[in-house]
Amino acid sequence: MGNLCSREGSSNFKGEPHTLDAPRPVQATPPNARATSSAAPASTGSTGSSPKIARVTGPGRTLGASSDAGQDPKEAAHRAAEARMQQNQAKGDLAKKLEAQKRQTRNQTLQAAARENRMARDADTVAESRAHN
Repeated sequence: MGNLCSREGSSNFKGEPHTLDAPRPVQATPPNARATSSAAPASTGSTGSSPKIARVTGPGRTLGASSDAGQDPKEAAHRAAEARMQQNQAKGDLAKKLEAQKRQTRNQTLQAAARENRMARDADTVAESRAHN
């Protein structure tokens, strides 16, 4: 049933069969592929050796500006929090309203939406009663 949509001449299983736990067969690379390889030649001059992997030694570095390199992490976090606070205080009235809206809980947001809907329905009722005199 699996051959219903496949071509008759093609075979998905090419080459020698092997089990899953058997080692993979080693394929020889053509000589011209080694010459055009972008890997750097080994400094020892031995042929067929894999390129050396650069290892990081010593203490790690923090990405970004190096001005906070010698500071305590708690101190750096404190300074960053103060900078964010100063940045938020420098905004205008619209930004203050947006910040207050972001601080609302889910229940407060739902209550505000319900209050607006109730006021809209009341206004519609008043407009309808005026129209029917």
